[in-house]
Amino acid sequence: MIGVRLNCSTEGSRPQYLCGSHTHPLTPSILSPVLTCASGQAFAQSQNADTVRGLNNCVLQFHSQLQKANAAEAAAIRLQASPVFAQRNAALEALIRQNPPAALGLAFSADLRADLADKFPASAASLEQHGQWRGTSHHVILDDPDRRTSKYEVRLRNGQETIDLYSANGEPYCVSGNIVTAKGIRVNNMLGADNVTYTAAASVAGAGCTTSGAQNTVVVLAQFPGVALPSNVTPSGVSNIFFGTTGRTVNTYWQEASQNRASATGTVVRPVTLDRV
Repeated sequence: MIGVRLNCSTEGSRPQYLCGSHTHPLTPSILSPVLTCASGQAFAQSQNADTVRGLNNCVLQFHSQLQKANAAEAAAIRLQASPVFAQRNAALEALIRQNPPAALGLAFSADLRADLADKFPASAASLEQHGQWRGTSHHVILDDPDRRTSKYEVRLRNGQETIDLYSANGEPYCVSGNIVTAKGIRVNNMLGADNVTYTAAASVAGAGCTTSGAQNTVVVLAQFPGVALPSNVTPSGVSNIFFGTTGRTVNTYWQEASQNRASATGTVVRPVTLDRV
């Protein structure tokens, strides 16, 4: 008699995943979806290392039970395991964003991942991938002086594919346009890397930019969805702040600081609306 009991409950704000066996026959009539949570919101708020660790245990329990099952029982186990794999996928993706070192530490090994993909083929796409990815970096710094917060986003672009990169060693010291190679685990389009290297793209190296003379600059005004820029923030006003020739502007500051060896010139682009806050 083979069975599995999965129970997801909450203790305070921390979810508890308990996996064990019982003596009921493992048949499709008994295998109802028993992985439940107090609420979807509670699960979303607890996508952290403990959540991933608990779901890892549940997946391994399914894996263990599958070793002892006959064909009919194996089909039922795979059916019950499918939503657990999906929840682990979402939790691990969130953990990569929140805590890359923890995500890397809780990822299944490449060998175990391959074995799980072989035994649970319908859930293989939910498992992390191990490997190395390469692409052109797009590096954005997001500062919020009011909230005194700062975060970064680094994305790798390779053809039509875009991957969000989070390094276990902190913010990668790359700039937009660098060619970045990252090694680690990937969940969907989220990459947690324990090794990141980068080189300047040929086009960047050959641009011929110098630190003297007129610095041609494009200033792009940006606003969040549903949050328009203040009425007093206009392209002409911002242009004067950056490129004005009198008063305290970026241009006059550069001229003063460089003893007239450098200046700022360029244009201000109309506001664009970002795709998310």
